[in-house]
Amino acid sequence: MYKLKDEELMELYISGDFAAFNELYSRYSKKLYGYIMNKVKSMNEADNIFQELFYKIHKHRDTFDSRFSLNAWIFTICHNEIVNHFRNNKKENNSVYNDEILVNNSAELPKKIDKLRYDQILEEISKLPQDQRETIKLKFFSGLKSKEIATKLQKKDELIRKLIS
Repeated sequence: MYKLKDEELMELYISGDFAAFNELYSRYSKKLYGYIMNKVKSMNEADNIFQELFYKIHKHRDTFDSRFSLNAWIFTICHNEIVNHFRNNKKENNSVYNDEILVNNSAELPKKIDKLRYDQILEEISKLPQDQRETIKLKFFSGLKSKEIATKLQKKDELIRKLIS
């Protein structure tokens, strides 16, 4: 079982093989927990998100499409749980919402959106002028902040924000 790809293990899990789930858990649990801790900085919050994450993976396992990356699917669910956590805390605590949590890194965004929709988005992005296309890719695919993009492209921060909007 250890030599199987993640997607193959997920297919086994979907069909009722809980040993496959145990293997997937051992492959992903540390990475996922570390990712969550990096975003929330509190063990209590991380534990809650982590527990909810595996509940969602189990509940929605039948929606997984093995033509796509399991890693991306799982990390997309994880990312969404973190976003939900901050949204709920914002409502409960009336605290400032961290927009940076909403930025997907380049490994997550393409997998979150189904393949057809992702291709359509890339096609639309390719129609944009070069400077806007590059700015959008750096912002949404690489997760850079406007100031970082401005420095990298040697442009004014105001122009970068205008190109992104």
